[in-house]
Amino acid sequence: MKIGNVYIGSLLIFEKIRIADTFFRRFMGLMGKKSFDGFSGLLLLPCDQIHTFFMKMNIDAVYLDHNMKVISVMPCIDTGKIMPKVKNARSVLELPEGMADKYGIRTGDILSVMRAATE
Repeated sequence: MKIGNVYIGSLLIFEKIRIADTFFRRFMGLMGKKSFDGFSGLLLLPCDQIHTFFMKMNIDAVYLDHNMKVISVMPCIDTGKIMPKVKNARSVLELPEGMADKYGIRTGDILSVMRAATE
């Protein structure tokens, strides 16, 4: 799996996220996971809707358009939920619960992902 770092401008906010850019990796996502296993988050690409079935932790979801502009932030999503589709979303960054607020991610922010490695 590809690994990357997430920035707002030149500020590194999340180091070592997994990038799920194949059907199988997106399908598996965080199902069955109790934690992010040493990673800061999971970027689902392409994606405009998520669920939290079979997950064992709550998450934050940051929906991004094709320019990596934040178009929606859904904090503290419980397990066992289907979230609504987000119009114009092209990817979703799943984060540990509370991280979007902790790092001040807001609608309108522009994120960038620099690929760092392959796992």
